Amino acid sequence: MANLSNFEYLKEHDPVFFQLAFAAEQAFYADPNTTLIKLRQLGEAIAQELAARCGIEFDEKTFAT
Repeated sequence: MANLSNFEYLKEHDPVFFQLAFAAEQAFYADPNTTLIKLRQLGEAIAQELAARCGIEFDEKTFAT
């Protein structure tokens, strides 16, 4: 049986969400820092999606660090 991700359900919402979550999941044991980066990227992607759905305008500087 193939190993499935705990985040398979994200595929139906947005493939980018799944890719980021899956990358975080795969790096968890080998590289925790990469996991944190991928989770941050996932959070930013979800925030941008929610802002777009709510009609909130943002630019590239809105989510920049």
